[in-house]
Amino acid sequence: MYQSKKVNRRVFLSTLLVSCMLWSGCAQTSPEQVSSQESSSAAQAGQEEVIAAYKTCTVELGTCQKQENFSATLVYPKKEWVFYQGQAAKLEKWLVVPGQAVEEGEILAQFSVGVRDSQMEEAELALEQAQRREELAETERQQALQEQREKAAGGDPIETASLEKLEAQVQLQRKQAEAQLQELEKTVEDLEEQKANSVLRAPFAGVVESLSDVKKNQTVNPGQEMVLLYSQSPYYLQAVDVTKKLRVGMEVEITAGSAGNPQTCKGIVVSAPSSLPAGCAENTAYIQVEDGGIPENTLKQGASISFFSQIVEGVPVVPEGAIYTENDRKYVRILEGNAVHKRYVTLGMEISSGNVWITQGVEVGQTLILR
Repeated sequence: MYQSKKVNRRVFLSTLLVSCMLWSGCAQTSPEQVSSQESSSAAQAGQEEVIAAYKTCTVELGTCQKQENFSATLVYPKKEWVFYQGQAAKLEKWLVVPGQAVEEGEILAQFSVGVRDSQMEEAELALEQAQRREELAETERQQALQEQREKAAGGDPIETASLEKLEAQVQLQRKQAEAQLQELEKTVEDLEEQKANSVLRAPFAGVVESLSDVKKNQTVNPGQEMVLLYSQSPYYLQAVDVTKKLRVGMEVEITAGSAGNPQTCKGIVVSAPSSLPAGCAENTAYIQVEDGGIPENTLKQGASISFFSQIVEGVPVVPEGAIYTENDRKYVRILEGNAVHKRYVTLGMEISSGNVWITQGVEVGQTLILR
């Protein structure tokens, strides 16, 4: 029994010692906790490395300019219809096509007016022969008058009366010849006018925009529109300015061309909605392109104009890449030491340079993380 008790006592002491060791171990870090702390330290070290890899920017004071943009189209102020002015005739053929450049006086179309070349030649020949006959007749009349004046120089009443009679006859013959020549000249002029009206000529140098729908052998009446012609110089850009922000004399930037190869140049507003006279298109502005600017053919494909309508100085500005979006709300990530703070912000105008004006949420000098 004693041994047994002695053994039992030894078992009890051994059990008590183990229990004490276990209770003592609870106050120390367990293997799992050590592993967790090591992981936490590694994660913290990894976060600092990520932060260090970010690009940052500083909130600075800057100038905010609001850029306005308008689409524009090329227009030619001098654009006129060329009218047919002759008597009713039939169209023989068009000599131009839309888009073709023409010089002043160039023939645009031909018409059949019933005047043959032989008719013109006969009338001109008749006039020429009548003029020659009159020249010979006038020479004979002058000689007859000279001879009669010599006879009447002696004072003979009969010769004097004969001179007076001859002078009256000469005056009558001259008037008759003049009337005949005028009639022949008018015939030639009428035929020339008809022949001239057999063609339609360009009143000025320009480009054919469109032709009337008259077909070959169709009748054309006096005053009928035939060709729409515009002058290539000068030309302007036309923009619709509903907000009426454009002003005469304002300088704007013109952009045209493909997205991959845009071309820019300066322009001057020469007419704005506030200065247009009555009868002009409402809300229409005209911009003159600087000399040597974007080529005309490029502008024909479409263009845009831009200018700054508002300028605000001394405001906090940051790159657009510092702005994040969450559920339609804007925020920034402010870096302070090794900590990053999320801060919701209120934006002002976007600046043409790619910066943004922040009206509320940041302070000048703070460091922000870029996207």
